Amino acid sequence: MHTPWRHGASADTTRNTAKWALGLVSFLALLALFASLQLFQLTSEGTGHRSLSRAVAVLTEIDALVARDADDLRQRAADARPGETVRLADFPVDVPLTPAEASSSSPEELRAILLDRAADRLYDSGAGELRHAGATSGPGAFSASGVVDRWMDFERDSVHDALAIATYALAAISAALLAALARVCRGYGRMVAAAIVVLAAALVLLVAGGAAWLLMQTGGSGYAERELTAIGEDLALVPLRNGLAFATFGLLLTLAGALLARWSDSDSPESVRASAT
Repeated sequence: MHTPWRHGASADTTRNTAKWALGLVSFLALLALFASLQLFQLTSEGTGHRSLSRAVAVLTEIDALVARDADDLRQRAADARPGETVRLADFPVDVPLTPAEASSSSPEELRAILLDRAADRLYDSGAGELRHAGATSGPGAFSASGVVDRWMDFERDSVHDALAIATYALAAISAALLAALARVCRGYGRMVAAAIVVLAAALVLLVAGGAAWLLMQTGGSGYAERELTAIGEDLALVPLRNGLAFATFGLLLTLAGALLARWSDSDSPESVRASAT
């Protein structure tokens, strides 16, 4: 026959075990959610287009190409038949230009058109075409610029769509787990428990973003490596900012829950009686 105090102790043990288990699983789910969210944001059309455009400018040395071949391009545009398109010689991404665009654009306008359309093409189909077109060897796989170079293959529309599904699914799972964690807690401890899990996961994201940003400070001395590293620095700011925002939110929620719990305890009948004696 179970005595009441043993039954109560067993219930508390079960509740505490459930708290730790749900807290750990919620933490892991939030880590996965934050990782997916960062990748989702980094592969968005706007961010992807900007980073790919900058990378194409570096890897193709487009300024030198435009300066060298602009006259040839205009001559071929003047000789083109109606409906034909022309291309800048030696530009590794297939970007067709109308004769009017080729003949009337200034070097700056021509550069902008080529980079804009090349970025669109690479975002749709990946950066393999650009890399394979270059005969020179790329940066080392484990260098800062090498990380950015490999990232370009990941920066595409199909990856972004897949990450959207993963992010929404992980958000639903994380919300359900945090709700379950709150359910096994009592009072304002529900808010504090969920907030601490969010804060812990956000701190991991913040540290990871900071580490990525620091890695980008180790870029090489060459022009291409410096420019690719600069792109990586800008990309690393996304998890850094998000980690700071989520950590601030988690910290504020933790402090709010702790203050509310303390205020609730001070207004409890036991506290009132104790202060009266």
